[in-house]
Amino acid sequence: MHNQEFDRLSGLANIDRALEKDLIVFDEQKNKSVGILKPTNGKGSIPVDVYVKTVALEDGPAKIVALRDRRAQEKAEKAMMVAAEKALNSERSKAEFLANMSHEIRTPMNGIIAAVDLLKSNNSESDREKLVSLIDASTSDLMQTLNDILDLSKVEAGRIELENEPFNLKEAISQSFSLFQFKAEEKGLEYALVFEDEFPSRVKVDALRLKQVLGNFLSNAIKFTQTGSVILKAMVIEVNGGLELKCKIQDTGVGIEAHLLDQIFTKFSQADTSTTREFGGSGLGLSIAKSLSELMNGGVSVTSELGKGSEFSFWITLEPTVSVASTATPNEKAQRPVYSETILVAEDNPVNQKIIEMAFQNLGVKGRFVTDGEKAVAAYIEEPSKVILMDIQMPIMDGVEANNRIRAYEAEQNLPNAYRVAMTANVMKEDRIKYKAAGLNDFLGKPFTLIQLKEL
Repeated sequence: MHNQEFDRLSGLANIDRALEKDLIVFDEQKNKSVGILKPTNGKGSIPVDVYVKTVALEDGPAKIVALRDRRAQEKAEKAMMVAAEKALNSERSKAEFLANMSHEIRTPMNGIIAAVDLLKSNNSESDREKLVSLIDASTSDLMQTLNDILDLSKVEAGRIELENEPFNLKEAISQSFSLFQFKAEEKGLEYALVFEDEFPSRVKVDALRLKQVLGNFLSNAIKFTQTGSVILKAMVIEVNGGLELKCKIQDTGVGIEAHLLDQIFTKFSQADTSTTREFGGSGLGLSIAKSLSELMNGGVSVTSELGKGSEFSFWITLEPTVSVASTATPNEKAQRPVYSETILVAEDNPVNQKIIEMAFQNLGVKGRFVTDGEKAVAAYIEEPSKVILMDIQMPIMDGVEANNRIRAYEAEQNLPNAYRVAMTANVMKEDRIKYKAAGLNDFLGKPFTLIQLKEL
């Protein structure tokens, strides 16, 4: 007996002919089995489900054999297995990433806590200086890890918007390069910057993101290079009628095995987890550098030889521009903070209050401190201040509402506007836009340094 599916698949009239020619193989003792069918057209074997049923007829028992093509099902099963394996690998990578993040956060925190405990005891002046340096280094490492996590989340969410402004290209590259001069010299490395060919004096590109990409590559090169050199080569070339910046970062470091190069820029992945244990780092810098380069209509590449070093390259698109004089008016410049006056500070956290108070002492200015937005409004009405540092998230009344009420009072009393600074850990671009739209003049992201406070 046979069915139409058998005819279509085999090209034969009945199952007996197929069995005679060994064109079908299956377990004839089972009612259902997986078999292999070899069509007469010679186009390869076909996996089939074989259904066998014995029935009683007048002239004796007979078998009914039906076939079902398994190719679509097996393709779907294979796709599911591949997807399951990818998901499992992704979960493993994320678990490894989270474990690494925990290590990268706890390690500098341990340095900070231990150093602070030691500072409480009697130490020599030189010991205190070493402990302060340790705290400074640990906080920088911790801040870098937090910034990497924040940048990764923004990249994943597609929330990074470029701010292309005219700037001096050579100057920006030189500034990024000089930030790592001390680390390179500390390790005894040859550290050099080479500008190849002519550079345009000014271009339009997101300078902050360019410096971030360059910084990630330079930091990575110095970290994995114990002896030898780290060389940065920068050039501007014409591509399709436009300009392109190409940077090469060459090092004589540990190098990367060839089979690991494909995953070096992958999120939640390091080329070798043992290097993370030895050298530290979140493993996010190169992934972020790749995403930012691509966002700036560019890309990244790497060549490497284990034990001899690596060459990382990135390129981004530039927009030529002309120098423009500052458009700031004298009045706008005069609206910057005046530190000779007492500054009103609205901050609910007592530790932050103490830190700001000590920073003010260093700057030689005085501060009035309140713990919520409602008290900030009352303090301003009692004695208007020319400068207000306004925390955003506070109990009773938040900073935005307090700012709105102070603005309303200034308008009602015909007072000059105070210079109001949003002081907050909400550091996304949309947060800055929102606070500026609410009438706050400037922005100070937490945590901030004394230098950032001075620059307001």
